[in-house]
Amino acid sequence: SFYRARGFAAVRVDAQEVRRGRELAVVFHVDEGRRYRLAAVEVQGVSFRDARWVRERLAAFLDQDAPEDPAAESDGARLLEASIPAVTPRRVPPPALLPHEALDDSAWDRAAERLVDEWRGDGFLEAVYLGATVRLDARRGTAELTLRFREGPRTLVEAISFEGNASVPAPELAREARFAPGDPLAFQKVEATRAALLRVYNARGYLYAHVEPREQIDRVRQLASVRFVVEEGPQVRVGRVLLTGHHRLKESVVRKQLTLAEGDLVDPEQLTRSQSALLRLNVFRSVSLRLQEPDVPQGTKDLAVDMVEGPWATLQTGVGFSLADGPRAALEWTQPDFLSRALELSTHVKVNYPLVVFRPDLAGKDFGERIEAHGDLGLRAPGLPLVST
Repeated sequence: SFYRARGFAAVRVDAQEVRRGRELAVVFHVDEGRRYRLAAVEVQGVSFRDARWVRERLAAFLDQDAPEDPAAESDGARLLEASIPAVTPRRVPPPALLPHEALDDSAWDRAAERLVDEWRGDGFLEAVYLGATVRLDARRGTAELTLRFREGPRTLVEAISFEGNASVPAPELAREARFAPGDPLAFQKVEATRAALLRVYNARGYLYAHVEPREQIDRVRQLASVRFVVEEGPQVRVGRVLLTGHHRLKESVVRKQLTLAEGDLVDPEQLTRSQSALLRLNVFRSVSLRLQEPDVPQGTKDLAVDMVEGPWATLQTGVGFSLADGPRAALEWTQPDFLSRALELSTHVKVNYPLVVFRPDLAGKDFGERIEAHGDLGLRAPGLPLVST
């Protein structure tokens, strides 16, 4: 790879193990050959796109995926090495060519496969990369690369339909489609549509809904009909809300952060919002919301809210020295669950003892008169009113 990235298309590297007494030497035999310049890239088997577009796309893939050259050295290091009289500068290998200018078979094959994947996403379901051939001209030092493809026919979407959707009307489901009739058949967009339809059902409480896309392709007309078969399952509502782990915080404060109550439809997005709201209180180390027996399809599910509280309070102390203020000490006390209502009480005290050598204005004052102190007292209610019942 090192040599081919620099144009040595015919390089050969063989490894040999040589026993030398109790030691084993691994010898690499390198036959560099001459350096070749990629003079032409020919593309065969394409008709929808012209060859120039294919070459530019392949070049973009090659340059995008090119790894960094591990042998590259900075100009400053080379100049420093050359400036030392007693040091013989090392031979500098030729710089690596741009990936689309070098004849690296594996790199060109990877780029061609990426291009085929792109074609398949554009409706060419039978597109395939057939391989490459290389012609080397040792006299002129040039190489010609030929890439062979088979595009195959392009398949377009003729119709989109839905089955089994008893609770959600078809027009609402159709708005979630990521493709439309007349578009190329792309399985990535079919999968994206399936995921979007599931989100619609989950938001309505159908947690056990299942959506299966089925494609029917007319090979003669190259048209496809896509059918989404829906199994809705039961609509799930919240049964009991079971709270655990809130030893200091009042239960009423916890329940006010939940966007789901008993009897509500279960929405995964609302579960995520409730978890985020509880974590924003800065009282809990972790919060987990889960439905009990999630693998059993039922119309009612108890919601378990498991919480792990953080420390009751934290105390931080520090000492230091300042030319302006002299020796100093600081103390900070934080209680995140004051009055059991998720009120964060914080106190910060700083004491300085300025030295006369830096503060002549304090000369003649007693020890107590030279002490400077500053304190802050704060109360914060993250997302909560000050009064909670």
